[in-house]
Amino acid sequence: MNPAYDEQRDIYLEDGGIVDNLNKAVQAIDSYQGNIPLEGDILYQGDLSKWRKLANSLLLKAYIRISRVATMDDEMQALFDEGDFIVEPADNAIFQFTDAAPNNFRMATARIGDFNVYVMSETSEDILKQYNDPRIATFFRPTESNPGDYKGLLNGPDASETTITIADFSLAGTIFRENTGLLKANIMTSWETHFLLAEAALNGYIDGDRQGLYEEGVRQSFDYWGVEMPVNYLTEGEAVFDLDIALEQVITQKWISSYVKGFEGWIEYRRTNIPELKTVAASLNNDLIPVKMPYPIDEAALNTQAYQAAIDKIGGNSINAKVWWDN
Repeated sequence: MNPAYDEQRDIYLEDGGIVDNLNKAVQAIDSYQGNIPLEGDILYQGDLSKWRKLANSLLLKAYIRISRVATMDDEMQALFDEGDFIVEPADNAIFQFTDAAPNNFRMATARIGDFNVYVMSETSEDILKQYNDPRIATFFRPTESNPGDYKGLLNGPDASETTITIADFSLAGTIFRENTGLLKANIMTSWETHFLLAEAALNGYIDGDRQGLYEEGVRQSFDYWGVEMPVNYLTEGEAVFDLDIALEQVITQKWISSYVKGFEGWIEYRRTNIPELKTVAASLNNDLIPVKMPYPIDEAALNTQAYQAAIDKIGGNSINAKVWWDN
């Protein structure tokens, strides 16, 4: 009833942690000798070779996540040399939504008032327009008041002081409401592994083609979102590979591609401070972007000893206290 909290480092690196469990999963797949079909597999229809690729891709993701505080270069190079990870779209770990219930995207059934809560941010507008990126038309709708333009709203407006006319801003695209059969739930994809590997190559963790990995990640992202990539997207403009700012380009493209996974964008921002986010309009945190979820209030009341030990280590139950891999 009163469990102690695991150390953040241990969650990744100790026995029973993320890295250990993924390695054990790969070993279990490799040692399986039976021929009983795996039923009920909505990702890979029982194909264990694809589950192995997923496990290795998640390992790569974990290694990159903790790379600032733990040296995992040898492990990343070994994974890269083996090459048995999600590298082609056919191996993506995704779930295809449908246009009709019960497997349509949740926004498809939202009341119009709830749907109108989802408005393009100024950050998204600035970055997508900076890159002259046609994915903007998939992610968002033109404004009702100016059908030829996309307009973002500064995050966190104070409704008591700000009058917002929805028609002046871009709502979420039709792929999230009327046409959700075109949308996929993204667990792990080939474009993400390419961006992870590009970052690893840029940081010297692996010996790989930095530009090639980056550009293939961009191409696969466009394909994933069903958008035709302009022929000059990688040869003219902001997306042209530039070694001086390549890490920013890789993380920004990953941020764009992860549009439907907001928590991933938050993790990447905390890990890299990329992209540069605007301050919240009505911030209650001194204009700081939160970097940690606080412990629930119930823990303080029902698991007091473990809760107190944890917050003593991080300097209080603060949304500004960085997690282990972010230090």
